Amino acid sequence: ERLLAAADAAGPKLHEFGKFIAKQCTKPCPGNVQYKEAPTKGEERIREKIRTDYGGDCRRIVDAARGSIICETLAELAAAIRVLLADETRAPMVVRVKDRLSEPASGGYRDVMLNVEIEGHVCELQLHLAKLIGIKSQAHRIYKMKRSVGWEGEV
Repeated sequence: ERLLAAADAAGPKLHEFGKFIAKQCTKPCPGNVQYKEAPTKGEERIREKIRTDYGGDCRRIVDAARGSIICETLAELAAAIRVLLADETRAPMVVRVKDRLSEPASGGYRDVMLNVEIEGHVCELQLHLAKLIGIKSQAHRIYKMKRSVGWEGEV
């Protein structure tokens, strides 16, 4: 319950920051960088992850508050990363990076997933290429099926 409360408090700040990044990216790369808010992860799914993935350790949940930056091109994605790294941005601290462009997630989906700390809560910020978003739901269905039978991480 405290985890959900912290995610609910951090989520609006994450979304504000995501929108800021998207807006900044349109300056060097006039295109269509968008930020998409995601709702706080549901309590049932959080409890399942704590139980099945994290051995009861709720501190390992890092995606209760989450959002996505969607880029049309690799140049826009690189611009988003530059904004994140710029000193003047005052970006939340990045505590973990998963480069799933180079090493795809199970099901073949590709993105860059960042965990950022906002007021002591770790949130998830995904960077997507728009052309790959179309396969995300299919890849997620594959992931859910594999997870349900205990094959997550298997290829």
